[in-house]
Amino acid sequence: MNGKRILLLVVPILALSLAACKAATPTEAPEPTPLPPTEAPAGQPTEAPDVKPTATELVCSPEGLELRITFPGRLGPGVPAAVEMVKEKYPGLEFALSDASSTYTDTLQQVVADAAAGVKPDVVMVGTAQVGFYVDNLGAQIIDPSYLPETYNQRFLVAGIVDGQLYAVPTQVSIPLIIWNKDIFAAAGLDPDTPPATFAEMEAFARQIKENVPDATPTFLATSIVYDWIFQNLVQSAGGQITDQNGNPAFNSKAGLLALEPYYILNRDGLGLGIAGLDGFGAFTEGVVGMALSSSSLMGRLTKGIGDAFEWGVAPMPVPEGGERRFAAGGNAWVILTDEPCRAQFASEFIAASVAPETQAAFSQVTGYIPVDKAALEMLADFYAENPNFAVSVNYEGELTSAVTFRGERAFEASEVFRTMLESVATGTQPSVALAEAEQEILSILGR
Repeated sequence: MNGKRILLLVVPILALSLAACKAATPTEAPEPTPLPPTEAPAGQPTEAPDVKPTATELVCSPEGLELRITFPGRLGPGVPAAVEMVKEKYPGLEFALSDASSTYTDTLQQVVADAAAGVKPDVVMVGTAQVGFYVDNLGAQIIDPSYLPETYNQRFLVAGIVDGQLYAVPTQVSIPLIIWNKDIFAAAGLDPDTPPATFAEMEAFARQIKENVPDATPTFLATSIVYDWIFQNLVQSAGGQITDQNGNPAFNSKAGLLALEPYYILNRDGLGLGIAGLDGFGAFTEGVVGMALSSSSLMGRLTKGIGDAFEWGVAPMPVPEGGERRFAAGGNAWVILTDEPCRAQFASEFIAASVAPETQAAFSQVTGYIPVDKAALEMLADFYAENPNFAVSVNYEGELTSAVTFRGERAFEASEVFRTMLESVATGTQPSVALAEAEQEILSILGR
């Protein structure tokens, strides 16, 4: 089933199911909140700001309690280990794991349906851009950060803060990347160890590949996966933002034009794959694509798919001309939906176990996500030295922000507009036209 078909099914199901849940009042979406640096200047705290602990002395018996956890199956290899850690600490506690979904969207659809049926899960793994939706529509609870390991990197907590409160604990973090085929670069007369730093350079490199390696497709820019996240990163790196302080669209701007130009120019001039999703990465692993925008989360899959077939490199995503890297923390986070104190206590214990050093180290080696625990980074020092492509994300020192989306009951539907906008531009619609149409459609969806 293709991406458009899935969207057509998901949106009406969400709308109908949410109608059965308690309606939420839309709140304003703030500008992305910068995450503090790992090492702050002297006299400045590294902790995420405005997190208000809600620690409680409540001690509950685990006997007869079953914790319901929902997550995308492909992203939960560390879940069983976390479950065993908590069960060992609290004998008698049981878990019901639901991992049938494969994406954050599938998971959201499942959770909304379960909530409407009165069987809402206790803990859910969500995309970092979905946190606001869970707060507005599904009753996400404030989380007490004192449960987290002392070595948890406070740098990442801001990605889970909504309206000044911690509602989600990031567990696997990613940044946008560029990956390139060094063999194709060399055949095109390019330096195989130097990727493009801007999209102007990426276009120039693509034209050189097309001229000198006619059998290769110069570039691939995804249009049907991580589309809203990639677009936010492009807009922010061009100096703009997705929403204004009132939660209205702010992307129809010079920064928005700069963000869309690569999709338009590269595909217009036969330098890109056009509309594509995971199949585009398949083409890259087959050695027929010169460059592609990617994510830390795909490093494990790409490494396995490429094997020893060709040499390839990884670097932080290029930026629009005149811009600077300002990336939104992608990946996923845990939210707690139960408001029952005992269940919430054990839910917090589970989340703490899922971000423990051992759990993080094991999972990051498989996927490529940035570990959120400092001790895990130390445990992986040899691994990163031997696998430099995996180390690129970990070594990123540029600015990080929270992932921004629209707020309210139809926020999910509004964000999905970015998919059709990118597809439209990739197939020839002028960026200025696509931006204006997307802005109006989102305003209509939000009722503004």
